[in-house]
Amino acid sequence: DADGWEVPAMVPFGERDYCYDTRQEHYVMSCAYMYSITGEQSYAEKIAAFFRYFINPEEGYPVRKKGCSQSYVQEGHFFQHLALAYDMIYDAGVLSEEEHRGIEQCFRIYMEILDRHVCNGHISNWVLSELTGAVYCAMVLQDFERMERFLFGPCGSFEQLCHGAFADGWWYECSVGYNIWVSSMYLHSAHALLPFGIDLIHYRFPLSYGKEVGSIYKGEKRNIKHGIYNEKWGGIGKSSICIKDLFDAVIPFLDDRGVLFGINDSDEKKIEGVHFGSTFDLAYTHYKDPAYLPIIKRFDTIDPVFGHAGLPEYDLGASYKNAYSDNIGIAMLRSQTEGRTPRQQIQAVLRYGSHGYAHGHFDRTELLSVMRYGRSFYNPEHVWWGYGHFMYKFYVQNSNTKNMVVVDGKMQVPADAKRVLFYSGKRLQAAAVRTESRWGFPPFGGMIYNGKESLRERCEYNASDLPSYDAAPYGEITELTEPIVQTRVMAVLDDCIVLFDSAYGGETEHR
Repeated sequence: DADGWEVPAMVPFGERDYCYDTRQEHYVMSCAYMYSITGEQSYAEKIAAFFRYFINPEEGYPVRKKGCSQSYVQEGHFFQHLALAYDMIYDAGVLSEEEHRGIEQCFRIYMEILDRHVCNGHISNWVLSELTGAVYCAMVLQDFERMERFLFGPCGSFEQLCHGAFADGWWYECSVGYNIWVSSMYLHSAHALLPFGIDLIHYRFPLSYGKEVGSIYKGEKRNIKHGIYNEKWGGIGKSSICIKDLFDAVIPFLDDRGVLFGINDSDEKKIEGVHFGSTFDLAYTHYKDPAYLPIIKRFDTIDPVFGHAGLPEYDLGASYKNAYSDNIGIAMLRSQTEGRTPRQQIQAVLRYGSHGYAHGHFDRTELLSVMRYGRSFYNPEHVWWGYGHFMYKFYVQNSNTKNMVVVDGKMQVPADAKRVLFYSGKRLQAAAVRTESRWGFPPFGGMIYNGKESLRERCEYNASDLPSYDAAPYGEITELTEPIVQTRVMAVLDDCIVLFDSAYGGETEHR
């Protein structure tokens, strides 16, 4: 990648509002790693040429104030990689003093924008990505004041952790990819802080006891839009959390391939690195937890920076048991038939627990996943339209696309759900979950992304059409039922899964 990369000029000024297509960060990092490994000046020169375009005071970042072609979350990891690459070539002698000052100016503009942007107290993987970009910029400039502001200050990175992580170690958006990404950003930040004399690798941060996810209290009156809830359900089992907890959260749920089933807005996936960031390789470096070994050994490639050679053996079968996490809400059962390898056992998962905010699916009591022989029977994203499509909230996340009892063809409005049974035996594994929630027709036309936009305009933007645009108020859940109590019991035997369902409401008859 580094050898083949021809450093492009920026997108012409006035034609687009950004400097570079986001994918250019990939080639910047390839050159940075190759320079670090080989010391060949040609790689450093390419990065320097990239920065000369980028810092141009007349048409570069100082004027456009938008580095990459996507949203601000991508801007966050774009600046993470610019800071890393700059740090790697800092002493290569390829940049003049004026160019060093130009890069510093760009980094400070980004940090200044972000300083205002994060002060609304919103907690999300998006904001953490943006904050991590600012942290890296401050680190490479050796600006301790800005570093501490974005790490420990109001609405900073570790305030995100205290409010955004559940007691069971899962990130509140309840999605596999985001959990991996968040854990990676925290560990890489902590690793980079070590030369500054700051050790957060094992530090325990206090968990927020607030029911709602957010670092700024906004009063009791809440506006729940489109059925989106950002509350913490499933109880608070401990008072603090550390970075290692984010890594440990996924361990019990991995199958023999190192694959985690899909949850909410994520498909099933192998646990690997994110955005040039090794995850479990670096975690093993610092924590030496043998439970990480099966994951690392199943990576397709060895990480050239943090990878390990000659790792000890680890018996996967000893840890291949049933598991649950009450905050994210997953109860997983595995058949325990003697004489079978983990690959031959059935793995089945029930869904309950916290909703997951914008990425949450309306699926409490769902049979979320069934796996055996390295195959998957089901995936939450078997139906998918992108985030910007009206069908995303209107249908993709809807209860009707799930393996669950559906009431009146409607959508289950999220409510706290509980695990009421969990049993592990030799012949039988069993779990049960229960929720009490209303059902309504899904938010009509999906999510309102822009308050000035009509449903017709959204459909035109999506190159789609609806038979009617006024069948219900745009974006609202309608015709709510009374609370319906729903219970699902799941039993896993040697070669089958048995489901028992119960649903009852008030005096109204339902289908």
